[in-house]
Amino acid sequence: MELLRLSLLVILIINIAGFICFCNVTTLKKTICIIPVCMFAVVSALIPFNIFLYISIIAIILLDFMVVLLYVFLFCFKNKDISSGSYDKEQFSNKKIMFFVPHPDDELNLGAGLIERFIEFGSDVWVVFATNGDYIDLENGKKRINEAIRSLKAMGVLKNNVILLGYANDWIQGDILNSTEKVFSSMWGNTKTYGLQNHQDFHFQSHGVHAEYTKDNYLNDIKEVLQYIKPDSIFCVDMDTHPDHRITSLLFEQAMSELLIEQRQWKPQVFKGFAYRYAWFAPRDFYTYCSTLENSSENHSDLLPFYTWDSRLRFPIHPKVLTPLKRSSSAYQSFLAHGSQGAVDFFDCIINSDKIYWERRTDIIPYKTAVSLSTGDTVFKNFFCFTEINNIVEERPTQAKFISTDENDAVVFQFGKQEQIAVIWIHLLSSNNINAVMLDFGSGWFSYPVTLTEENKAVVVLPSTIITDKISLKSIDIQNHNTSFSFVEFFSTIPEKSSRWIKIADKNNNFIYSAITQNDQLQFSVYDTEKDGCYQILTDGQTQYEIKANEVFSIPVTKKKITLRVQLVDNSKVFDEIKICKQSKLTKNIMHVLYKFERLIDRMFWNITKIETWFVQHF
Repeated sequence: MELLRLSLLVILIINIAGFICFCNVTTLKKTICIIPVCMFAVVSALIPFNIFLYISIIAIILLDFMVVLLYVFLFCFKNKDISSGSYDKEQFSNKKIMFFVPHPDDELNLGAGLIERFIEFGSDVWVVFATNGDYIDLENGKKRINEAIRSLKAMGVLKNNVILLGYANDWIQGDILNSTEKVFSSMWGNTKTYGLQNHQDFHFQSHGVHAEYTKDNYLNDIKEVLQYIKPDSIFCVDMDTHPDHRITSLLFEQAMSELLIEQRQWKPQVFKGFAYRYAWFAPRDFYTYCSTLENSSENHSDLLPFYTWDSRLRFPIHPKVLTPLKRSSSAYQSFLAHGSQGAVDFFDCIINSDKIYWERRTDIIPYKTAVSLSTGDTVFKNFFCFTEINNIVEERPTQAKFISTDENDAVVFQFGKQEQIAVIWIHLLSSNNINAVMLDFGSGWFSYPVTLTEENKAVVVLPSTIITDKISLKSIDIQNHNTSFSFVEFFSTIPEKSSRWIKIADKNNNFIYSAITQNDQLQFSVYDTEKDGCYQILTDGQTQYEIKANEVFSIPVTKKKITLRVQLVDNSKVFDEIKICKQSKLTKNIMHVLYKFERLIDRMFWNITKIETWFVQHF
């Protein structure tokens, strides 16, 4: 009996020692399965029944065998053949990238998987937090800042590239967008920006003092941080349901509006995304390798009308983030770092095979004001803001619009100086059916035909470039009546398309980074940012055939490893490439067992992630 008990305690010590060692060497995510073993051994060692000792030892050995299988999978069967494509050079390499988010943990919602890919290919990634997430008190704010720094470190982001604006998470005043009070207060009474002792807020670093919580300071800090970083691409949160997300989006767009007027040569790519609808509140579909779904979180009406599903841009994530087991994902430790928010519990929702955004053009001609002819009211104060909202706490944002009331209604767009106008984009209200556009450049009204797009947009291409300092515009419907429209964008030349990339996907259009199968044939499709084209299919360097957009094609799997390449017929420099690997039955069974084991552990030990989080924070 004593020998059995001693054996049990030795197994316990070995498990704990191995756990701590592997925690420091390979991170917690590869060893967490030992925790239930340790807990079981402790309980068993205290129970005086002989039969339970035998059962405990057998159970521990079985569980340890599962851990060994987990190690075998992680280090032997893990597919190291990841995809590569022209987008790695064109979109991800050697750029200065900025992620602008409201709270510590929103970097996961907006950029998990994408940040790692940018860093992998040598880009300089900056993350700017508008608030400290301090909805409880000062200590809560400092804790969340430290969690964010730890999370981003796991992704590869330098600490000096983490910027804190230091504003509050929620306000006593509620709707600070229209508050009459000059200085706002956080929920626990703070009125100035702050950071950590060794990582101060941006205003303090720039000016030597903390900024008071005013809307003007908030806006100016955003402008200054944009000028300080001068990123090539910006990923910013859009109009989610949370007031902090909304004020971050609105003030960012106002700052961009002012900077695009003041610094005409700076035209970064801007991508807006939703942190809730397509991340935090999305379906738990990690294990299905699914792409971000259109019907995610149907009870959240935060998607704006002009963001049509077909106009979204799908970015490929880092392949090591999307793995068969979530604990083998390179992103898992970043989620564990946000212990106070329980971010790891939303890992299954946030990680998909793609990240989606909507692009906002910055090569437009900025106008200073847009005034209604009939009323004299300023109808568009901020040419870069597409939304209208009067109360960020209680109201749903709507599409910015000019509502026509009579035949004389028009909007005068004033540029402030002479500009060249070649193309006009008129964004329509969802119910519009525009037939023509009436324009007045100062010499009278003329009618111009329009081309309607799938994105609820009417495109006017002028016969020749017009030089003017203002344009009067009204839209005409199919009954020849004056009709309403939304915001308008002007271009000096025909707008160039953004960088084009293609990505291999499965037959259901889910992005694929490597294909592991037992089947003799696999079906694929192609995602193209321009949604049209002809593609050449090659396997192991040999051309097989050509396909057109939206076609599903089949590849026979005749050997253990095949290189599949898809490229544009008219431009072979635009391509994507993956490996197809033939999987043995043994490997498949091991993967299936480990998958079931991970799901079982998560269900049986509901607080297992709290233990994981504690170890990540202390080792």
